[in-house]
Amino acid sequence: MTGGVALKGEGADRGVVTAHVVQKRISSHGRIVGIDASAALTLPGVVAVWTSADVAEIPPIDFRLTRVEGLAPYRQRILAKDRVRYVGEAVACVVAETAVQAKDAAEAVEIDIEELPAVTSPAQALASGAPQL
Repeated sequence: MTGGVALKGEGADRGVVTAHVVQKRISSHGRIVGIDASAALTLPGVVAVWTSADVAEIPPIDFRLTRVEGLAPYRQRILAKDRVRYVGEAVACVVAETAVQAKDAAEAVEIDIEELPAVTSPAQALASGAPQL
């Protein structure tokens, strides 16, 4: 018996695509004004760029430990819809033939976010008039 391992990137994965998540790293809370993927879609190897509109039929992520009915409205969608609530929240997803192409295309996706007030501690969140995330 002989065996071997085909590592990703060595050509053994022909026909397989790679995804790279686009994150907005500078905004902890903001309204998504627009996402422009047109430049990314013209790059070599790019198969698709998905935003919340493209995955709207996928339900929000359920809580892992328990289902508390009152928390259902606060479940997170797989891609941010309408606003971002924390630094690094997934805003779009690029699919391409290789990981390098997906990463390059992700950097070409333009995201316009209107900054909104944020809270950075539990004490701030409980204060009167605190922004509602």
